Amino acid sequence: MKRLAPSVFILLFLIGCGSPEESSEEASPAIVLTPLDSVGIELGDERFVFGVIASVEFLPDGRLLVLDSNRQTLRVFSSSGEFLSEYGGPGEGPGELLSSRDLAVLGSGVVAVTDPRAGELELFSADTGYVGTLMGFTPRAPFTIDASGELVVGHQGLFNREEGTSGEALAGWKLDSPEPAVVFFEEWSRFDPEQMAARFMDPDPPMEVVDSVVYYSPLASESYEILAFDLSGNGLASLTRPDYSPVAKTAEELSVEMELYEQRRQQMLGMGRGGPAMASEDYTPSEFHFAVISLGVDSEGRLWARRGHGGQPVFDLYDTMTGEWLGTASGPARMGSWTFVVTPYGVAAFEEDPLDYPRILLLGF
Repeated sequence: MKRLAPSVFILLFLIGCGSPEESSEEASPAIVLTPLDSVGIELGDERFVFGVIASVEFLPDGRLLVLDSNRQTLRVFSSSGEFLSEYGGPGEGPGELLSSRDLAVLGSGVVAVTDPRAGELELFSADTGYVGTLMGFTPRAPFTIDASGELVVGHQGLFNREEGTSGEALAGWKLDSPEPAVVFFEEWSRFDPEQMAARFMDPDPPMEVVDSVVYYSPLASESYEILAFDLSGNGLASLTRPDYSPVAKTAEELSVEMELYEQRRQQMLGMGRGGPAMASEDYTPSEFHFAVISLGVDSEGRLWARRGHGGQPVFDLYDTMTGEWLGTASGPARMGSWTFVVTPYGVAAFEEDPLDYPRILLLGF
């Protein structure tokens, strides 16, 4: 495995020197995540140099899958961090990727990569490469995906031009049809061009699939709720935090969000995309953080729901069998901008837009 870079050692030193105001609401979190190793370097061996890390996943045997949306590749590393193979590449042909966003591992071992602009799921074997394509999604392939058995579950944007409405859905697909086999959640509203900028900045709603349960948390700052469904689409008891109250963003966070919006707006205009919505400079960030920003399940069967606030990452832990709240876990301090991936086969974190260079931290608890 690649040794920890000097910047990671500095990070670990800073973690040990965190100030009291950066601690979680609970004085003693049940679990504390600790960096163990890293994959990725700034310069050198191209197999370990990443462009933009879009998604990370683990195979049941511990191998690490890394989706690079800049190089449009799927890379496979051993559980000890050795490079094994690389698949994909930019393009619109079989096994090539145009706008890769996320990946999921099916029960058969097939790795699905969603490519929304191409309207496809590209399918790979971690051992042999490209195995097929599922195309024909309407209006587009899902943005984010997970899987249970041979069902791919994903969050999909919707648009009805004739009725002037837009929406979103959480649905499940079999690999033999682009039509959903099951719809878990669907919501429509009148299309409002003035809301496009806000939607452009919003993250994807968090979801997680474990065994036969699909967890999904609609983006909200006023309330805290994690919906649960069985694989037939039937609603189960939802998870909530009765003590929840909205968490306000700091002035610095609002300023950073405005700067990020302007960067993305200029990128969209430079690509000739976005239309009048992106041409307008009018954008007002929400004053509050979203209640839940990511979901994952660990090897002990605990659901990790990351709270949406700045500073040190904090997770609520739930028993997936009973829905009981078990306490909290925390990530390393000063990793508030990192994406955390919690799976039964490993835990990792990465930054989509780091200040230094893209890498994956492997964590333990």
